[in-house]
Amino acid sequence: MNNSYFKIIYRTGEEDWETGEIIVDEEQHAKIQKQMSEGSDFVFIKDKATIKRTAIVSITSANDIVANYQKQGLKVEGFLEPAEKPKQITGNIRKIGDYLKETREKFYKRMGWRLE
Repeated sequence: MNNSYFKIIYRTGEEDWETGEIIVDEEQHAKIQKQMSEGSDFVFIKDKATIKRTAIVSITSANDIVANYQKQGLKVEGFLEPAEKPKQITGNIRKIGDYLKETREKFYKRMGWRLE
């Protein structure tokens, strides 16, 4: 993972416990920090959201979250590509039809069916 990622938690409702979150990369994070330091009333996050500056609860590192997404092979459209997984095949490769033929008798017996 080359970039750093940040999770922004922000209030979405009138109650403090109504929150949303969004993950941004370090380039977007720098733009957000600049907007906040300039005293902007609203923070623009790419094409994802516009958040009132006072609604932002916290901004924390999200590298571990993104790494976990990547390990699971999840893809977030337009933002996050899954990590490359090594492709390694070990053992014998069989067709599903061959496996079913090999296990048919055992399966029929377990189900209580007569083998014809």
